[in-house]
Amino acid sequence: MEEPGWILMFLLLTMLLQLPGVVSGDLLYTIRAGDDIALSCENVIKGRRNCDTTTWYYSKPGRAAQELVAHGQVTYSRSDPLSLAGNCSLVLRNISAEDAGLYFCRQYEREGYLLCHDAPVYLSVVTLREQTEQNTVTFTCSVSPFDECRHEVKWLFKGNDVEKDHPDMKTSSPSSCSAAVTFHTSNYVYSSRFKLFKCEVETESKQQLFTFSSGPTATSMVTSGGKTDTTDSAGESRAAGRDLLWLYIFVALVLLALIITAVAFVTRRKGTQVQ
Repeated sequence: MEEPGWILMFLLLTMLLQLPGVVSGDLLYTIRAGDDIALSCENVIKGRRNCDTTTWYYSKPGRAAQELVAHGQVTYSRSDPLSLAGNCSLVLRNISAEDAGLYFCRQYEREGYLLCHDAPVYLSVVTLREQTEQNTVTFTCSVSPFDECRHEVKWLFKGNDVEKDHPDMKTSSPSSCSAAVTFHTSNYVYSSRFKLFKCEVETESKQQLFTFSSGPTATSMVTSGGKTDTTDSAGESRAAGRDLLWLYIFVALVLLALIITAVAFVTRRKGTQVQ
């Protein structure tokens, strides 16, 4: 009597592993404008040379998908040229708000046969601006999201929330995905403003802190395996997704075990009553 229960458990677990959004492990990057980034291609085929099966596309709401790379060759030109890293990651240099959007890596054979599912990468870009007017300075932190705004933005001063802990500074929200702080210039604050103020950008999965770039040497390359002073790597998002996946599987297995146990108990009880 127990064999059908185990077969049912196996079939349901197989269906669970095939559900979209549970095993996708999509990459989400939130990067400061002016930085460089390498977008990881998660479906790259091992053993292929020169990324000859890899094609990259860029898409944004309301716009048709734009081909960037075809079979390992860059087909789209921009002021800072695109390139591919050794693992077929797409390298974007000196990114701007216009680069925010959905990027997806696709694997093709030469004759156009699709080898596997797309590997999406979502890129949001944080832009920091400074505006000086007479004896006041305004810092603005704005996020250009990959589609709709999913970020909460606020300014920190010495690690504390400006709006809550510093009433002498004026805060505002120019848009749904931005925050601004205005303060009077002073020798102490103004001379150290780039170190004292940080923009906190929060999503459902993590918080990131962004500071002003003090010069060309502050530009950094962000990859799926690295970490910078201004952003967390997308590897953390991927690791968090995997942790959630195993949690979902564990909960599903516990529920299935309870259901099977209950069914087996009722079946045995009925069998006893018949006897």
